[in-house]
Amino acid sequence: MNGYVVVAFIGATPAEVAQAQRLAKNWEAQRHLMLKPQSMKAVAIRQSPTVALTQAELRSDLVSAALAEPP
Repeated sequence: MNGYVVVAFIGATPAEVAQAQRLAKNWEAQRHLMLKPQSMKAVAIRQSPTVALTQAELRSDLVSAALAEPP
């Protein structure tokens, strides 16, 4: 996506979503400090514990999350 590889941390429960957000934020902080590859972007995605995302829905969520934050 726009030259970036997107790394997604996915959580279903509120605790998992919070952990996914922390992991993605930590990854992005390290990327901005040049400790992670500049071509990789991390995002957090929430998935419902009762409804599995289809491949298209997951891709759409990944693209939306990646575009929502500046690279």
